[in-house]
Amino acid sequence: MADQLQSGQIKLRVHGAPDTNSRVRAAVFARQLAALVKALETADRIANGGMRFDYVIAELKNESASATLTEVVMSKRPRQKSGADVLGATIAGIGDLDRAVLEQYGACLPHIAAIARGVAEEFSHTDLSIGGFKPFRVDDFFLKQVVRAQTIATPKPQRLYRGVAIGTFDGTIKEVDLRGDTPRLKLILRAGGREIDCVYVGATSEQIREILDRRVSVEGRAHYNGTSGLPERIEILHYKEVKPRPDMLRWQGRFNNLIAADWDGAA
Repeated sequence: MADQLQSGQIKLRVHGAPDTNSRVRAAVFARQLAALVKALETADRIANGGMRFDYVIAELKNESASATLTEVVMSKRPRQKSGADVLGATIAGIGDLDRAVLEQYGACLPHIAAIARGVAEEFSHTDLSIGGFKPFRVDDFFLKQVVRAQTIATPKPQRLYRGVAIGTFDGTIKEVDLRGDTPRLKLILRAGGREIDCVYVGATSEQIREILDRRVSVEGRAHYNGTSGLPERIEILHYKEVKPRPDMLRWQGRFNNLIAADWDGAA
């Protein structure tokens, strides 16, 4: 029957593997106990933004690989939650594969996985009890759940568009290879200076040379490979040359002279 623990108490009991006559190696017990403390400290930091609690040994039984820890306040700074409570919620979330809990407390998972490491080989299973929660059995199934939980808690890379879309791009055309029926060009984007590979099916060499080294607005079928927000290649359908805007500052002095002359005449 499981011990009735008070809030802030944590008990770890390791059961030896059958081929060791149920004896537990000291290194296995020490590793699990150290991993448990790391998990508690990590939970404390997540919940409170720093260490607010310490964990002391309340009971260490000689006849079994068992240790009971008690959570004690070590800081006068404000605290939101108990590290033991957060760890209990995290382990419960592992059992249910609760995405919200696992994403919030995912930093605890590597330490929880370390508690289960070597299960069924170095030890049979471990009973882990936390005050306020039902006892947890750390066995081979639990280890599989931890692996699944780590997959859920790992941030997914943002998925970019993969496929073909019609788009318009502003840049300068550079020559690459004008041989054959599918001339290959390079578009240097005006924004950012990135290069995009282009083909212009059906265009003659003369048509292409007319726009080389000029700023153009290209419309075409843009091929996206899902790894970048920019297309990997553009099949040019249409283009138009972008004329530079007049620089009105060049005329500012002349306008000033005209205005001055008109005023002088009026005088």
